[in-house]
Amino acid sequence: MLLISFFLALGFVAFHLFSKHISSLPTIPRSYALSLSGGISVGYVFSETLPNLNDHQENIDRATPFGLVENDAYLIAMIGLLFFGGLEWYVKRSRIQHHELNGKEVSHRVFWIHMSSFFIFNTLIGYLLLQGKNGGITEKLFFFAALSVHIMSNDISLRRSHKEAYDKLGRWLLSAGFLLGWIISVFVKISDSAISAVFALLSGGMIMNAIKQEFSEEGETSFLAFAAGSIGYSAVWLIVSRIS
Repeated sequence: MLLISFFLALGFVAFHLFSKHISSLPTIPRSYALSLSGGISVGYVFSETLPNLNDHQENIDRATPFGLVENDAYLIAMIGLLFFGGLEWYVKRSRIQHHELNGKEVSHRVFWIHMSSFFIFNTLIGYLLLQGKNGGITEKLFFFAALSVHIMSNDISLRRSHKEAYDKLGRWLLSAGFLLGWIISVFVKISDSAISAVFALLSGGMIMNAIKQEFSEEGETSFLAFAAGSIGYSAVWLIVSRIS
């Protein structure tokens, strides 16, 4: 499983480094590709991750004997959603203000805040490739498929916001996050409750990132493709999970 997780991490790196060329292919209009990837991300969260939050909740409960909150896992997922929602709001607000003052869309400070947030996001994903409780090879491949298209969608959104700075530096930094997370997972094993918290946090972040892309002001989306991605991924997962 160590070798498989390493190659999956390299796959995530490849998506970040080459998604610029993938997204520019003329076969599928970009609006359909973006919406399809967002739909797949949402399908993954609602068909796999959220149904498992009860198990994650049990892990967290065992680690918090005082029972601070009854639904900790769901609240952590909400925190992930709010964090990335707030991040997007901050970037858009700063873009407008910075453009009015300097004629440029995004400041260096916003760039580094954006990159730091997604670097941590990618590092957590890289860690979960080996240490995450996502079952056998089939589950890991579904995890990889859903996160790959999610990464491509994030990549397009980040490139739109930061343009040359993202191509020259940002994508390399975010790619390194996957490898760093995987390397940490080889040497450091955290508790089941911490892994459950990470899964919940990423779930909220994925929902926010997918929805913000679908309902962005640019209008480069297709709701039919979004729905097809969500329903299609969920249906395939349900069939495969029943068979296996």
